[in-house]
Amino acid sequence: MSFVEPACLPVDLIILSSIQMSTARGSVRSFDGGSRFTATFIIDEIMYQFWGNLGPAGQDFSSMNATLTYTSTEQLTAQRPFDGQVGTMDLMINIANGPQISGPLDAPIHPVIRVSGSGVWMHS
Repeated sequence: MSFVEPACLPVDLIILSSIQMSTARGSVRSFDGGSRFTATFIIDEIMYQFWGNLGPAGQDFSSMNATLTYTSTEQLTAQRPFDGQVGTMDLMINIANGPQISGPLDAPIHPVIRVSGSGVWMHS
């Protein structure tokens, strides 16, 4: 086993390795024929919801076992653009400022749909 001195690693690798990622379990549900969705997660007894508009519209989908990955709840604010994909067996939504929503779909969707749009975070 060899050991690499931190001084030999690229700076961005050192920074990325020190970022603490947090996760929260929740759900994602689309409506209006798959053109809109809401993702809901509970973090420290506060409900965070991301309401998004999807393009292109496909078909309705849901994931009752979704995961939100983020570094700080400060990321879970304001209106944010996103991109990702839905189908065939899972979904992944990458929000521009870092958070990611992923999870298995409750029912398969064929074909895979690449999505993009914008959404807004709300919490209560």
